[in-house]
Amino acid sequence: PDFCQLVLFTTPQRLQALRPQLRQLVLAMRRATGLIKREPARAARIYEQHVKGSAAAAGTTNRSALAKVGAALSGAAAMVNPVAAMRRRKERKLEAAIFDATLAALPNDNSLSGAYFQ
Repeated sequence: PDFCQLVLFTTPQRLQALRPQLRQLVLAMRRATGLIKREPARAARIYEQHVKGSAAAAGTTNRSALAKVGAALSGAAAMVNPVAAMRRRKERKLEAAIFDATLAALPNDNSLSGAYFQ
């Protein structure tokens, strides 16, 4: 059976104040988990693009121009280094295996059985 790992908590006051936003959040979570279940390869591509975009954005905001040039040169040197290339291939394989294993743990829906409340 599915095991829900995503648990949302709030107070009655916040629920009342943010009901439309919280409804949108739950619906977005349902759409996301549905996409992950139906199209895992597409979900993996979206996730990878997000991670790369987040890393690029983080790198551009807090680094000096000299540090960016140094990182680019280091990256270029690593591309021709066979040991570094092998390490990158192993890391990508591991990331893919972790992602595949995680997909199976995501819930198909966000509801609880009535028995839960008894």
